[in-house]
Amino acid sequence: MVIYAPSPHNEIIRASQQSIKYFGHDLNWWGDNPFFRHGSLLINFFHQGQMDFRQSMKVGPEITVVGDSGGFEILSRRARGKPINIDPLSCLRWQEANCDIGMTLDLSPVNLQPVEGGKSVAASPEPISHEEFEKRLDETCKNNQVFQDNRQSPKLKIYNIVHSGMGKVESIDIWYNRVKDFKFEGWSVAPKPPGDPLKVAIDCMFMYSRGIRSSLHVLGISGLKVLPVLVRLEQLIKPISTDSFSFAVNAIVRKFMTPYGPDLYFRPSEKKFTHLPCMCPVCSEVRSIDDYYKTDVVGYGIIGLHNLWCYLDYLQYLETLIEDKESWGKFVNQHNNLFMAMKFIDEVVDRGWEEAVSKLGLMQQTLGEW
Repeated sequence: MVIYAPSPHNEIIRASQQSIKYFGHDLNWWGDNPFFRHGSLLINFFHQGQMDFRQSMKVGPEITVVGDSGGFEILSRRARGKPINIDPLSCLRWQEANCDIGMTLDLSPVNLQPVEGGKSVAASPEPISHEEFEKRLDETCKNNQVFQDNRQSPKLKIYNIVHSGMGKVESIDIWYNRVKDFKFEGWSVAPKPPGDPLKVAIDCMFMYSRGIRSSLHVLGISGLKVLPVLVRLEQLIKPISTDSFSFAVNAIVRKFMTPYGPDLYFRPSEKKFTHLPCMCPVCSEVRSIDDYYKTDVVGYGIIGLHNLWCYLDYLQYLETLIEDKESWGKFVNQHNNLFMAMKFIDEVVDRGWEEAVSKLGLMQQTLGEW
């Protein structure tokens, strides 16, 4: 089964650290009495880099913690002209103290541009220059060397990150060849955009074409469209894992996911709904519809946990669906971008990476044009 490591949003982190509960239920998925239990999570060193994170969050040893190194935050700050100093050795020590799996400190070749007056950044479809690509790759390799030479804990599994960025498809080959000789326990890819099924399939199948058959993590997927690709890939690469903040983003904008129809929005300024929306493990324990409209730890927490349940429930559905070839085919054929992703996977398995890429005409396009 695909290993899914959700990234908790601030309200869930706060509730866990301060032992804030909802009528006896922990507002997380790993406590003594959660609405439901799930065995993994992802935490970012830049945002939660205190050395005793696992202890402060009351995360038991049975929970798999994936530690993201914070490379994206370095680029985000640089794009906005703000200083930042993430030391690779400090990141490694934090991962050794708190994590089961750690990501190397990478500098992605994605082109980040400031938006909304410089308060945030967004990925541009325009690729970075070749010089900037090489600069970030050099910096990543230096960080990899720090990780390789200074590790102390044999329990931490380190995953080597491979990027394709937004440039020509050959860029993933260049990146891989520079980092492949570092001695780590697994691999990670970071497709951009993270919600495009074809791009996720291409990055993962590149790794497959280079002999990677186990311990692959797909960083930061977005939305539900990518999960079917990972379920298919899990037949070729085991274990395959991923993380997502999508459920948390939806909670922040007070979006309540539903598989039955339009999503619901619980905004205090426009109270529209008077009935509990579903009977999932979260909603079945919610005492009042008014709790979904709250803008405190409880309101954001229960919406986020419901949304996470939807992801996990959908993933379980896909794991069952793929067991029947006819049913899976009907599902895939309903979505063109998903169909193309599955077709590409099959082409690489049957014909090899180079022929599959050539057949789809990807060599002539930048990733932003796929």
